[in-house]
Amino acid sequence: MRNPTMTFAIAGGAVLGAAQLNESLLDLITRRMRGICKTLKELTCTAIKQ
Repeated sequence: MRNPTMTFAIAGGAVLGAAQLNESLLDLITRRMRGICKTLKELTCTAIKQ
């Protein structure tokens, strides 16, 4: 049985295997995801307070 690999589809780009993503790209994706989560948290808290 072959080793399963994770596959990512990145908007505006090709579908890549996890082994093909370099560390700087993973850092960029992580930072953007954290920023999105922070924004969603702030919007949710603001909506609940109103």
